Amino acid sequence: MAASVVTCHDLNHFTAPTLTGPALHAWRLRVSMMKRAERIFTVSETLAREVRHHLDLPDEKVVVAYNGIDTEVFRPLPRELAAARFPELAALAEGNLLVLNIGNNIERKNLPTLLKAVAHLRKERGLPVQLVKVGPNLRGDGFGPMIDELGISEAIIDLGVIPPADVALVCQLCHALSFPSTYEGFGRPTLEAQACRLPAVLADASCMKEVGGAGALYHEPKNPVQLSQFLEKVMTDAPVRERLCDEGEKNIQGFTWEAHVKKLVSVYEEIAAKA
Repeated sequence: MAASVVTCHDLNHFTAPTLTGPALHAWRLRVSMMKRAERIFTVSETLAREVRHHLDLPDEKVVVAYNGIDTEVFRPLPRELAAARFPELAALAEGNLLVLNIGNNIERKNLPTLLKAVAHLRKERGLPVQLVKVGPNLRGDGFGPMIDELGISEAIIDLGVIPPADVALVCQLCHALSFPSTYEGFGRPTLEAQACRLPAVLADASCMKEVGGAGALYHEPKNPVQLSQFLEKVMTDAPVRERLCDEGEKNIQGFTWEAHVKKLVSVYEEIAAKA
């Protein structure tokens, strides 16, 4: 039988399950079949530890190959270019503080904590904060009642699903990224923001520190007040903001597709030599 190599991007249904019953059992069965692979690539060391733990595998069978970031797309761009593509957002950014969130709205993305933090910044701190959401519509995914209860309907800008080039432009117009997810296999929005010199505030969970490095602040995952404090700091404290932007630019240098491919090829060649 030919040797096989598998790439694992996350094991979220162990850590933050959304599947139940037969569907969860079938997923676990498929995951268990990874044991037959000669090597398993993971996209973070945190995920590698999960794979070794859940599948009871030796260290040498699991190899970390970090994802890369496309710095041709995600990079500092002229604000004028971003304003031409998103004129209403650019106008809003002149008198408001824009917090960006990128991704879907499933439970582990921890959006209630972010919504509460936005409400706290507006009501308790008196800051003109707006949440810019890239991804599926919040109300469409059932967050309407919470948004209304928190009284932040006018503070939500849903941009929907947009192409990467537009995400990069939106990054130029925002003041901070909030990525409060409690579980990620990798967490690419962090690097996308850092590549655009947008300071990041991340949940201290899963692989977030491994990927974000010194280019982010980290809050207790379910603490909206602490999240609001860190967002206020990165949006209003110029030295902190500049430090995070500089550290973010350094951090992304450790995540290249060239290094990813090099790691894959070296393992494939090792396995082929044994065949």
